[in-house]
Amino acid sequence: MSKDDIKAKKLADLFYNDSAFLAQESDVMHAVVTSSGHLNNESKRHVKRGFDRRLGMLESSRIFLRENCEVGRDTPNPYLLDTIQLHLNSYYVNLHGALDNLGWALHYHFSLFADIDEQAGKNTNRINLFDRRFRNALAAHAPSLSNFLKNKGDWSRQLARWRHPAAHRIPLYVPPGILTEEQAEEFKRLEDLAGMDDEARKGERRVAILERAHGLGTFCPWFICEDKAGTLEVYALPVRIAEDHATFLEISVTTIAALGLEMPPPRPTPVALLRSMLTRPE
Repeated sequence: MSKDDIKAKKLADLFYNDSAFLAQESDVMHAVVTSSGHLNNESKRHVKRGFDRRLGMLESSRIFLRENCEVGRDTPNPYLLDTIQLHLNSYYVNLHGALDNLGWALHYHFSLFADIDEQAGKNTNRINLFDRRFRNALAAHAPSLSNFLKNKGDWSRQLARWRHPAAHRIPLYVPPGILTEEQAEEFKRLEDLAGMDDEARKGERRVAILERAHGLGTFCPWFICEDKAGTLEVYALPVRIAEDHATFLEISVTTIAALGLEMPPPRPTPVALLRSMLTRPE
């Protein structure tokens, strides 16, 4: 196996066997609840009513995807498939939103910019953890965090590729299954049949016909991202979610520490666990 294949396998293991994720999510939520009392009202609003709520939604979406995107499962029916896609798109929108909440919390905690007005929408585009202007302002108060965020720039640009289609253009899409040539022909026949009148359908309900169509093929936990030019890119859902969630939690823990929140005693984090897994002989 190549290094990339080994990494992908380890990330998929982290996605499906998610005790490290569950533990760190719980620790972060605990820190928000028990040690955010010193924050000013605006910073606290973004930490408790923004970031913490989004973290709960991220956890719910991640768990739903873990439970419904296992390799080798039956092809999802159309309703389940739509719900899988709902959680996938919601995950990336909330991931981006949670990072924005942390940016606002830092801004209010350290008074980073004098000319930003959140309510009026004035200069709010500077509130971005990975923006150079934001990092430069942050460096005067938390230089180690500023440098840490600079090193996550490549990840943030990649993250925008998932979030922007999910929020603004063509949503991220999970295909129902991989079809053989014969199955593809049968799928097309059933789709056409579903659009015909009752006599042609011999009284069979359209929904039942479409469910038969979606039951063809083999489910693979992949998703498709379409860019502005219509180019399609395919990603392994367990691998992508695991890597993004581990990085998100690493950023979250580092940021809330800079805000003065206290985490419970340290235990293996998803990032540390992944590094250990990647250096462990096969």
